[in-house]
Amino acid sequence: MTALRKRRTPSTASSQPNSIKRAKKSTQFHHYQPLQHLQQEIRLLQLLPGKPGSRIAIKLLTVSLNDNPEYEALSYCWGPPQPSYDIFIHVNSSENNEHQPTESISSFPVGRNLRKALDDLRHQDRPRLIWNDAICINQKDNVEKGHQIQLMHQIYTRAKVVCAWIDHNVRPRTSVFDDLENLGKGVELDDFYDPSYWYPVADIFRNEYWCRLWIQQELILAAKVDVYCRRDVFSGEQLLEFQQKVNVVKSQRTRLGGPEFVLSRYIDGNTSAEPTPEIFGGGVIQARINMREGREAQEAYSISLSSSSSSSSPRSPTSDGQSPSPIHGFKITRGLLASSLLNLFLQSSSVRMTNPRDRLYGILGLATDIAHGPGLEVNYDASPIWVYAQVFRHFIHRYKSLSFLCFNKSNPRGSYTSRKGFPSWMPHADVCWSSVNASKACGAMLATPHIVSIDLETLCLHAQGIKVDTIKHIDQINGDGRGWTPIPEWLDQMESFCRKTWPDANSSSSPLHERDDVTSLMFPWLSPKRYKNMWKLDKPDPARRVHLIRSLLAAARKADQKDLSTGDIIRGGYTPTNIIPMDVREECHPLHVEINAVVLFGTEGSRVGSMARTSDIRVGDEIWILFGCRMPIMMRPKKEEGKGSRYQVIGPAVVPGVMKGEVIKDAGESVDHGTTIILE
Repeated sequence: MTALRKRRTPSTASSQPNSIKRAKKSTQFHHYQPLQHLQQEIRLLQLLPGKPGSRIAIKLLTVSLNDNPEYEALSYCWGPPQPSYDIFIHVNSSENNEHQPTESISSFPVGRNLRKALDDLRHQDRPRLIWNDAICINQKDNVEKGHQIQLMHQIYTRAKVVCAWIDHNVRPRTSVFDDLENLGKGVELDDFYDPSYWYPVADIFRNEYWCRLWIQQELILAAKVDVYCRRDVFSGEQLLEFQQKVNVVKSQRTRLGGPEFVLSRYIDGNTSAEPTPEIFGGGVIQARINMREGREAQEAYSISLSSSSSSSSPRSPTSDGQSPSPIHGFKITRGLLASSLLNLFLQSSSVRMTNPRDRLYGILGLATDIAHGPGLEVNYDASPIWVYAQVFRHFIHRYKSLSFLCFNKSNPRGSYTSRKGFPSWMPHADVCWSSVNASKACGAMLATPHIVSIDLETLCLHAQGIKVDTIKHIDQINGDGRGWTPIPEWLDQMESFCRKTWPDANSSSSPLHERDDVTSLMFPWLSPKRYKNMWKLDKPDPARRVHLIRSLLAAARKADQKDLSTGDIIRGGYTPTNIIPMDVREECHPLHVEINAVVLFGTEGSRVGSMARTSDIRVGDEIWILFGCRMPIMMRPKKEEGKGSRYQVIGPAVVPGVMKGEVIKDAGESVDHGTTIILE
């Protein structure tokens, strides 16, 4: 391909006589004609034939999706806007002469990537009909952009083929691409001793293309994908199959160390122990599965809501003037939430976008639950935080739940967006759904009328709940959380923590750290089923937890080294090797992870609990149960004058004796009059 020609300022030429009716180049850029949005009109780009490297010429055609036009769609990474290059739009016009139409040519500036993509895709002997967002949408018209974005689902699902163009050279082509064609059809990743055999294929996925938000949506919606590595064309389905097989390690611990692990780290450029966050369910194929399961789950959920609402009694209006629905105890299933608007929004923190508002707008075509609930406004003039607030307003309306408050405020590895400027109640990248599913802190209140709304002007969340307790002291056990504290020292720290919480406890033969509520904080807060799926182990009961702790202490006393830690045990770094049974060593892994990921706290009411080590918990923070939130929430009262019942959300907490609705049950009927608070 010859070198690209940069844009040049057109030279000044004398006007042609009106009598000359021939093609002429305009010194003006192309002016768009308005689309009829009610008719679902879109523009298509007719890519005129030409030799490689010659100037790009196109025509723009206006069609209605109602007429089922046949076309392809282009998916590519926009890249930097400068330098830009002119392409030329041929426009037929009969304005000046009713009998002899003229053809004018308008220049249109495009970025380098689009210029190269069009050059690689065009035929030399015939035109090609393509939809492309940068040209087919008037990018300077925010109203048109809003309407066209709402058609994006249809545009990409109806395209005959989505042409994924990547600025990547695969020359020379080796035998690995022949094996790619048979991947999953008799050929598997581990058929080759050295995973680096697959690096030429993996190199395709190292391109920035795969990390862009809009591209994720385009590929997921596509009925068929052809991947263009410049002029080389590959089966999109086989490349996506490769992506699916590699990304399995991001959700299954048992795959760590295999070829998928090596290839995943190679693609992500990741040398750390933790996997890079997955993109939209672990890949395009998995996201398509999520969409299919999501539609089925949403239909079933809608039926259950209809059955429930038909038997409900009239209710008083909420603060935003709408009649509230009872918070139903909906089961937070993977099928229901994997392709939900909220979950896609949270996952989108790990993909790149030029406009932060696209974090919502770039996923609208994928969400399976947006047909239910208040309308979502596409408004590029609104602030990004206002745009994001619509996601959570929709979740409250659809699921009658506040469990999205159960999130960790720290930015995960691989996140491209910051929490700066977010309201304290608004999740950034992750909700602890596994812990949410194991909790029922609000008990029967899941079906009790309540006030809950998001004020889109102030961006405050109004909710009801009851205060449970106040933080008295905080302890960060195990120092910096790296897991190298000697086991006897760690247990001494645990005992000291317990003595602060229960200073009047009688001395007994059993240490306080062996109490059920304390040992439960040493293991992940998960349901037995989720625990088994994640760790391939049965969740230990109280007696088993005490046995494990005592076994670890006994091993530390028998070890040759005096500083034996839980980290040494799970890595096998101890002698003699027979000081601890294999089953205890395996069960030590989740314990090691948990005790190094949390801080412990004691309360004025003599309760104990834990929060993520990254949380900003302080003495004086309050534990609340909010109606409709399945986990206790740590909140900080606003002390400023005139703030009233206003709080800052710190995050979810695990508090034994509260997690199963015990507080709600003990409160009885008085709990109906919860306190109305404002979260900022």
